[in-house]
Amino acid sequence: MESGSPGAAGARRIAAALFALLVVAPQPASAAWPTLETVIAKARERSFSAIDARGELGVARGTEVGARAAILQNPYVEVQADTSRITDVIQVTAFAFLPLELNGQRGARIEESERLQDWRRLGLVDAQARAMGEAIYAYGEVLTTAARAEDARLAEEDARREVEFITARRQVGDATIFDQSLAEAEVARWAQTRSDMTIALARARGRLSEITGEPVLETPPTPGVLQVPGARETLSE
Repeated sequence: MESGSPGAAGARRIAAALFALLVVAPQPASAAWPTLETVIAKARERSFSAIDARGELGVARGTEVGARAAILQNPYVEVQADTSRITDVIQVTAFAFLPLELNGQRGARIEESERLQDWRRLGLVDAQARAMGEAIYAYGEVLTTAARAEDARLAEEDARREVEFITARRQVGDATIFDQSLAEAEVARWAQTRSDMTIALARARGRLSEITGEPVLETPPTPGVLQVPGARETLSE
């Protein structure tokens, strides 16, 4: 079929349509690895301890409404009805009350509410500071554990290549079975280290996710491309 035939033109139109569909189709969102500043800010606002302390402060602020109530309270009426054994007359008595504070309780309530708010405000600052410290520690733990897992993976690959090299040497009589056993043990050691680091990385990422309130965290970048905020060089350097 020639390139200028109707069939070729139709195929080109179909290919162009498929390409356009791939371009405009929504791609799954993937959040980039957050910076340390972003992690600190999220931990300050979203950590469980900070949210709990913020709620306690809100409750303390709510007590101020009742504390600042006027000394003249809402009046109310009390009605009592009673009967007598001697007569059938029903006695009805009504009382009107107008509560009035005279001993300065309103000022004491306001002072108590203000002190409670100050205490809860300090508790919020303490909770935020603790969350920020935990976030910094968890952030560093994730990065270092990811670097160790990557180092273990690379070392395992090198050890496997070493086993292949020694196996080839043993086939020509240039190595012993003892040399091969040592190389295979080295592979097992690095494989175990990589597994341990993978588990530790999952735990560290879960801890960081809990502190920052992020349900899913992307895999941290490799040490070679990781940029530390404010640093002039990469960690690999």
